[in-house]
Amino acid sequence: MALERRSPLPVGHYYVTLAQPLWAPFNDWLTYHKDSVSVESSQQDTDTAGNVEPSDVEHVFFVVQKPGVGWDAQQFGYPNITPKGAGSSYDVERVPAEETPLDKLTDATSGAGGFAKTEIHTVVIGALVIVGGWLLLRELMNSKRTGGARA
Repeated sequence: MALERRSPLPVGHYYVTLAQPLWAPFNDWLTYHKDSVSVESSQQDTDTAGNVEPSDVEHVFFVVQKPGVGWDAQQFGYPNITPKGAGSSYDVERVPAEETPLDKLTDATSGAGGFAKTEIHTVVIGALVIVGGWLLLRELMNSKRTGGARA
């Protein structure tokens, strides 16, 4: 999920999680930008059966329809850019993040008897240190052989 760090916000679909003290200021922001912004949906947290849990957190999905809408990231944080049609935190959370090559290696080796991600990172860093050390040692040996002049 990508964060939108620009202000004013570009035209698009966004998702923000707001703590209860920010609900009134956010509603004021919506009222001020009523011609440019609309709320697609909002939700509070639910349990596994879909029942709303008492929460001081609101998840708001909104659309910026016109350019020039200012956003106060210090007050509300950065909004997440969402795909069109996302209307719940489930929709956002199930969007797959881009995997790095290291993530793919971790996925391929994890499972029964596999490595955890931190172990993979340790192996990769260790290999880089060994190869780097070997290259440095080889360079030092070559420079001693040639009297410091590069061959």
